[in-house]
Amino acid sequence: MNCETSHRYLLALERPDALPPDLRSHLAVCAACRDWHARLLQMEREAAQIPVPAPREKNAFVERFLAEGRPAAAPALRDEESGKTVPSVLRFPSDAQPSLANGSLKSGKRERGLQKMAVAVALAAALLLVTFGIWAWQRGNGSTPGNPNSPERLSALEQRLRDTPRWAEAQTPSTRLEVLSHLADETNAKARSLAQTGTAEGLAAEVLLYREIIDRITTREAREVAPEDRERVLSPIVQRLAKVESEAETLAHVVPAASGSLQELAAVAREGGGQLRAILRQRA
Repeated sequence: MNCETSHRYLLALERPDALPPDLRSHLAVCAACRDWHARLLQMEREAAQIPVPAPREKNAFVERFLAEGRPAAAPALRDEESGKTVPSVLRFPSDAQPSLANGSLKSGKRERGLQKMAVAVALAAALLLVTFGIWAWQRGNGSTPGNPNSPERLSALEQRLRDTPRWAEAQTPSTRLEVLSHLADETNAKARSLAQTGTAEGLAAEVLLYREIIDRITTREAREVAPEDRERVLSPIVQRLAKVESEAETLAHVVPAASGSLQELAAVAREGGGQLRAILRQRA
């Protein structure tokens, strides 16, 4: 899931404070989206406090009811079997009924119309508040939806690399592979630690980041290494990937609760190693 997709999901949620697992996983590794989500929750809270106009016809209706609809006195009835006096059913005066019925009907219609208008105004104001807040936040961060370098469009890996000084200094495929390999080792170590502590949500996020790192290595950086340097540069990475695969599969048996994510981690390492070996074979 990328940042743009997560924003669409967040805006479509009935309760932005109750996130599904895939959104929680993305926010766990994306600082920009976490900030975006926090601002959305703040705007939701502020929109809920917009006052709805109070009914204006309630007092008039009550006064009209008391003035025109007071029940008339009715003669008491005698129960022939028991001989007791029983009050009859209360009746409204006949001349008051049409006025009350017509008046209350018209008043009710007007009241419902005013309530609907008030709710529509409140919803429109809330939508305007959310839209303005997003626009103001984007201007404040120097980002726009059409700018591909906007912070909310960066993937988890791109954000990590942006915050890694060595990446900005890496000018060759070999040096970039060194940075990526080091980041892959850190991510693998964190994933193994989370698996052992039972932090499933964080583990899934680290596995996704690890996959993105290996994809970057195999589909871009490794292919740009000069053929005469591939054995020296790529072989150590292949060996580390084989080790990651073996360790992840072993740990999956030790920690069954994290087996799914660990098996996925092993699969990423296995696939990455296979792709790098295929690149090495192209050297000849």
